[in-house]
Amino acid sequence: MRFSRSSRHGFLASRPGRSLPIAEFWRVASFVPRAALVLALTSATVVVGTFFGWNADAHLGVWFAIHLSVMMLIFALMARTAQHHVLALKRRSMRLQRVSVPVWLQVGAVICLGLTVVMILGSFWYWGEGGAEIRDGHYVWIRSGAPDREITRAAYEGFTSGALRIFATGWLAFCLVVAWWGHVVAERIRQFRVAPGAAA
Repeated sequence: MRFSRSSRHGFLASRPGRSLPIAEFWRVASFVPRAALVLALTSATVVVGTFFGWNADAHLGVWFAIHLSVMMLIFALMARTAQHHVLALKRRSMRLQRVSVPVWLQVGAVICLGLTVVMILGSFWYWGEGGAEIRDGHYVWIRSGAPDREITRAAYEGFTSGALRIFATGWLAFCLVVAWWGHVVAERIRQFRVAPGAAA
């Protein structure tokens, strides 16, 4: 039995018990998981940068572009998932092969999701309600829209770096989840399409 290039890749990606190394996962992955990995790497770079002075105020346009890109990626995954559900309804009797998801991807997604939650809770515990702003040349803590107390520049920079770190870790977590589920959905769609009797 001969396999086309795409069929061989799909077979490797869906073989039960097979955990793909990152290079092979990249080779067999579709556009959405690949885009998710690129954004995940970008987000990880931002996380590292927050320990070297990067904060939420600097390069605001860049952070917004990354955030928007992650949101678009999630919408793309939702569209692919809807496509998968339509095919599943049309071929209810078809039994699909198990799609193997790399262990490094699963573990990374779970760890990053957990870290995001821990950092959000830790930020509220340490800083309390509100946020840091610069008003009239002073670093102040704002609560309920009004100045609550004056803070130091170091505290301001620590808060803004921490805020960016939380967002970047969240981006990283969502990108890894999208790569994970996007790979599963893409492989299931492929199986539906290559099945005997499937529409061209």
